[in-house]
Amino acid sequence: ELAPDTPDNYEGSEIDFLSKIDTYGNLAWSKTFVGEERIQDVEFRNGLIYVGGSKTRVFNTDGTKTLEIDHGGASVWDVAADNVGNIYVCGGAFEAKYAANGNLLWQVNNPSEVNMHCTVSVTQYGGVYVAHEIYFADQLRVAKISEAGNVEWVKALAEPASNAGSMTGLPLVAEAADGSVYAVSSTADGRKLYKLDASGNTLWSRASTD
Repeated sequence: ELAPDTPDNYEGSEIDFLSKIDTYGNLAWSKTFVGEERIQDVEFRNGLIYVGGSKTRVFNTDGTKTLEIDHGGASVWDVAADNVGNIYVCGGAFEAKYAANGNLLWQVNNPSEVNMHCTVSVTQYGGVYVAHEIYFADQLRVAKISEAGNVEWVKALAEPASNAGSMTGLPLVAEAADGSVYAVSSTADGRKLYKLDASGNTLWSRASTD
């Protein structure tokens, strides 16, 4: 069933929803995104809903859109926010940090070989770690970007099996409380978990192929 705000003349098959369900399982509200207006990620923080995709949008819990950021035709795959409302996004084309009002604070453009599938993780100091897959090279690319938008380091990590074109999972990266970094790469042939220090040095890795 299409959401109430779906255009009457909509005939396509690509359709995304953003919906709120109340405590009793009833639909409180729903937003519809059709055609090129894609949703790739949804995060809840600061009492707000952050939506990444063809644009980055922010909604309050009543479903009112409070902010929209146009990425000039590019799409973002992951969105995150910090506790003061700064917004962080990543995609195939770039990573970016925006102030809570949507003003661009910095943008780092990606090399052409990375895929749009990515994860962005905000550090305790306001920078980010970002992870991408490089499919043709069977590599997981992890980068650290400072609070000011400077690339501090980039590491290319081997995937669990050398099989270019194998079905891959979403690349994952997260900072631990002690400042170390965990990165995960997976393919149809297995998974690989890395632990890195804050300088990008590999502390250990574990692979699974079952």
